[in-house]
Amino acid sequence: MIHWTRQIKEVLSSQETMETGENSGPLEEIEFWRNRCMDLSGISKQLVKPGVKHIESILRLAKSSYLTPFIKLAQQIQDGSRQAQSNLTFLSILKEPYQELAFMRPKDISNKLPNLISLIRIIWVNSPHYNTRERLTSLFRKMSNEIIRLCCHAISLDRIFEGYVSSSKEDLQGCISCCHAWKDHYLRAVQMHTQFSSRGWVLDQTSIFAQVDAFVQRCKDLIEVCDCQYHFARWEDGNQGPLPCFFGAQGPQITRNLLEIEDIFHKNLHVLRAVRGGILDVKNTSWHEDYNKFRAGIKDLEVMTQNLITSAFELVRDVEHGVLLLDTFHRLAAREAIKRTYDKKAVDLYMLFNSELALVNRELSKKWPYLVPYMAQYSGQAYWMRILRRRIDRVMNCLSGAHFLPHIGTGEESVHTYQQMVQAIDELVRKTFQDWTATLDRDCIRRLDTPLLRISQEKAGMLDVNFDKYRTQPGPFFLSLVQSSSSTLPRT
Repeated sequence: MIHWTRQIKEVLSSQETMETGENSGPLEEIEFWRNRCMDLSGISKQLVKPGVKHIESILRLAKSSYLTPFIKLAQQIQDGSRQAQSNLTFLSILKEPYQELAFMRPKDISNKLPNLISLIRIIWVNSPHYNTRERLTSLFRKMSNEIIRLCCHAISLDRIFEGYVSSSKEDLQGCISCCHAWKDHYLRAVQMHTQFSSRGWVLDQTSIFAQVDAFVQRCKDLIEVCDCQYHFARWEDGNQGPLPCFFGAQGPQITRNLLEIEDIFHKNLHVLRAVRGGILDVKNTSWHEDYNKFRAGIKDLEVMTQNLITSAFELVRDVEHGVLLLDTFHRLAAREAIKRTYDKKAVDLYMLFNSELALVNRELSKKWPYLVPYMAQYSGQAYWMRILRRRIDRVMNCLSGAHFLPHIGTGEESVHTYQQMVQAIDELVRKTFQDWTATLDRDCIRRLDTPLLRISQEKAGMLDVNFDKYRTQPGPFFLSLVQSSSSTLPRT
């Protein structure tokens, strides 16, 4: 009896202290209660055997002091067995739904979460033993662990560090959305329960979602790693984009500086990939230290990139070249530090455009514009104004096609100035046309009937040029042409 009492105490003590691991899921919890049920049921069967009952009767007749503690322990075994069986029965309703989750991707899990929360609430409301605050908090925490485990299986660290940026970011975003959906469904269930149930929802929400929040942050860190590969190493989805081509005498030097930035980035990335412990393990504290070192290296690369952009723009003299450079560095403008330099150069680009507009405006302000000798007065002026418009239209079309340019006040002002200038040029062309039409008589169409050549009145058998004498204000080139052609021509 003394030996049995000692063994039962050891079993009960081990059952009280034995719990599932902190990272275990609901399926491990079900397996834990199944094993506990089997252990206690086996001991319960042994306690009702005839040999044990015979010894109990002998000690009862002998009024042994060891019998009462033994009977109390045996009763605890019986109660524990019934409790384990009850808990196993209620928890078993979670087995099949959680087994289905094992074959689903994180983005598809969200639709299954409300049903799982409802099943846990059924256990809470109906189970006579598995309804304490500690047990339910632990069960929801295990559900969080299961969601994290499924998300970890969907994330490939090798693909992340090998440059599969687009697909890896999609997987990470799916995991973040799944974790947010889990928290949203939980809070919605809390709201509904509080509204329609007399029993308060007093679970430890911080404990339930502590690791979920940490995992979401870890996913965001890995998304930043993907973005850095896209920005500083031209990786997209397993393939490295083409190296930009820079114009001018400094083009080769700018290219070498860009390759140097990429080389430094790859070294920092290699150090981060060799981080101690699991990168996706939210309890791995060494990640924070290594990731902060990586971020410090990225800040240095941002400064180097800002200097590179500044030096590349030193030789920009026209808007077209500036647009090409901004297009080249556009992918880096997503980073806040580089975006400031990028926006500043965009302002400089619009200032170049403003300078071009000012030059055209100065040309328009001339009272007597220069016309080539073979140009007539009115048509020459209109042609000259159209040339000025095409000059600013070419630059404006280049800016309009640059979808990557940021929306800034200077750009809007430049566009407004351009529109006003185009309107003014069109008005000048219209006015020039009206001035020309005012110099024409109503019967000018009849002058087309006048032949260009006529029989000379002075020299028989010769031809003279018969230009219309109505033409007004001929240009110097035209006058010289007429004078050189006015000599009589032999008649054929």
